[in-house]
Amino acid sequence: HDALPISIGDHQAPPKMIHGIFVIILALGSSALGDPPSECGDAEMGSIPLNVKQMEGKWNLIAMVWDDNPWFQHIRQVTFFWTEVTTKEDVKEIATYYGSLGYVSRFVFQGKKISSDESSISFSDGANLGMTLTQPSPDSLILTEVGDDKTIGVYLYSRSKTLVPEMVEKFKRWTACKNHTHFLQYQNAIDYASICPDVLIPHKQAADEVVEGHWPLVAKAANVPDNHYHVRILFSSQLDFSVSKKTSSIKEVQSIGSQENLLKETQVDGECKLVSDDCTAHVTLFKSRKDTLLVGVEKVCKVGGEATLYFSVKSGKVKKSEADIFKQQALCYSADFVYFVPNTQVLDSEGDKLE
Repeated sequence: HDALPISIGDHQAPPKMIHGIFVIILALGSSALGDPPSECGDAEMGSIPLNVKQMEGKWNLIAMVWDDNPWFQHIRQVTFFWTEVTTKEDVKEIATYYGSLGYVSRFVFQGKKISSDESSISFSDGANLGMTLTQPSPDSLILTEVGDDKTIGVYLYSRSKTLVPEMVEKFKRWTACKNHTHFLQYQNAIDYASICPDVLIPHKQAADEVVEGHWPLVAKAANVPDNHYHVRILFSSQLDFSVSKKTSSIKEVQSIGSQENLLKETQVDGECKLVSDDCTAHVTLFKSRKDTLLVGVEKVCKVGGEATLYFSVKSGKVKKSEADIFKQQALCYSADFVYFVPNTQVLDSEGDKLE
């Protein structure tokens, strides 16, 4: 066979980029800042003494500001954002990750130090992009992105999924006094930076060696509601995979008694093009334990798209701990609506059925 098309590694997200990755993230609670506050004399974030080592590691985006830019029309396509700061020899690397419709894409800034003072340090890529880092507190980080000698955006990060409201309000006021026009605040559902790299890992094995056949469906998650899973009766579901030289097919089938209902069929060719649609589809196989299947199907069109994550177990039984992890995997896949098939047996850590 030809292997089922699998998306492994970095993706290019549908939105276009300008300067850096920071210009295409989701506006959750976004607004225009309006006129600067009348009293800006004491509008300072404050900072702790410079500690470059303390700046390294993973950070969740909490809030940001930016000025008018046509590329920000795409930010609603992205659902989360986190950054990892590392040092390789004398080069600072700032890797930014963002999720959109099942994609987890990455942009890497690499720059050398150009200046520092008692509380901040600045880096340049040697062309037209620069980054300045400072810390208001040990568990927060502010990154200022500059391109062509203009501020592109200012970003507030946290070690955890949130920051105290006072810090966010202070950031909002401080940036408004610097005449930035747009403000965004994230309401992170989980600690994406710490959790997602460990729970959603692409599988590098050929898909047709792993998934072909029938798989009882335990749970699914999607970026849009699915009314088929709101029915108040006992039903079962399964995934049917078939692979040929030209096309691969994934069928989602729901069974109520003896009646089978084909809910969704995705057929893709070797170039990840939908056979019956003018869109692009990616099938990503993720690592999971033996006799289980974790697979994502992303459909990206010129307008909108779909992201669906499926969790199947050969036995039709799943431990509660695995069910809890699937909820995290769904959020890392940008799929907020999670459904467990009613006839699934959920077991405790000892393998006994939970009531």
